[in-house]
Amino acid sequence: MLFEEVERVDDDKKRAGESTFAFLDRCSWPEIQAVRELLNELVSEYPDEERNEMLARLRSGDDTQFSSASFELILYVVLVRCGCEVEVHPELENGSPKRPDFLVTPPGEDPFYLECACVSERGYADAAVQSRRDHLYEVLNKSPHDNFALLVMEEEGPSGQPSAKDLVADLHGWLDQLDVDEVLAAYEETGGDALPEHGYEAKGYRVRFVAYPKKVNSRGEPSDLIVSYLGQGGWVNRWMPARDKIMGKGGAYGDLDKPLLIAINYNVFSADEQDDLQALYGQLAVVFSIGESAKSARQTRKRNGAWTGRSGPRYTRIGGVWFFSDLNAYRIGDCRNCLYLNPWAARPLPEFVKQFPTVEPEGDNLVPHEGIHISALIAKHGKDEG
Repeated sequence: MLFEEVERVDDDKKRAGESTFAFLDRCSWPEIQAVRELLNELVSEYPDEERNEMLARLRSGDDTQFSSASFELILYVVLVRCGCEVEVHPELENGSPKRPDFLVTPPGEDPFYLECACVSERGYADAAVQSRRDHLYEVLNKSPHDNFALLVMEEEGPSGQPSAKDLVADLHGWLDQLDVDEVLAAYEETGGDALPEHGYEAKGYRVRFVAYPKKVNSRGEPSDLIVSYLGQGGWVNRWMPARDKIMGKGGAYGDLDKPLLIAINYNVFSADEQDDLQALYGQLAVVFSIGESAKSARQTRKRNGAWTGRSGPRYTRIGGVWFFSDLNAYRIGDCRNCLYLNPWAARPLPEFVKQFPTVEPEGDNLVPHEGIHISALIAKHGKDEG
């Protein structure tokens, strides 16, 4: 069992720096209780000989491990409930020491390998930087001010660990000098531009704090010091990390004797069909000739997708890619998913996979087919047992 059946009374929201497992394990909200029950149910269906490793990953306190482990766990249970035999970490016949996540044998069909991976947008924060930042914000939120809350506008993440004690003293010293009634009046008259700002720099951490005045009836009440956070700016890119992950997984095991399906979970930002297509077939581009009218422009794709290189099709050992938009125990019901079949696959996937939402190549076209959502398998199982 992943979570013990004990009485929980802590109804505080997720704290800065708190791991997903720690939050789920202590929170008393009914919604979180439902998540615990679901994860316990899924873990109970995982193979006995592999369960301890799965539990260790989920309990590790590392959110990256928690995300990848729960993603694998959900897909394992979905496939078993579809009647498949699923072997965890099978040995490969080509002698490679590496092992994919699963060997899946559908009812009455040939087996295939399934490899699972989680990706986020390009430029996501380094884990060490995020850990330092989380520590600061956890301490700040335990040190509220009677009259003000703060907006954080980060310019550079910490390269070392700044002193949280010094930062709290610096911020409270600044806030104590402000007249909350004057700041509130100016804010109500002219808006956010009237709010005072304060810069801070230490251990490579460069940040500006904006003071928000509390209204009279909220002053002196316990609350988080930080009410909003704006990180460093930058372009968000979802498809390139997915493409890179697909290519890495597609080349990790050498020549395979069975088809390979790669499951990709976008676990930070919601992704859409265009992200899927760019990851597989290349980035969208507009082509036009200098001197011609804009009407002559046409849309095309660069040859920089996982399946399309400059020399033509590549990674043909991949039979398909199954994309998910932030699949986790919180939101199985509304998670978008779609499985794309590789038109150049050396070993095509079995017909079994087409029961899920699928995009299949037909001639020069990509044709979508509706299928059952994985949430239907989870819900149906619960009803059957009830």
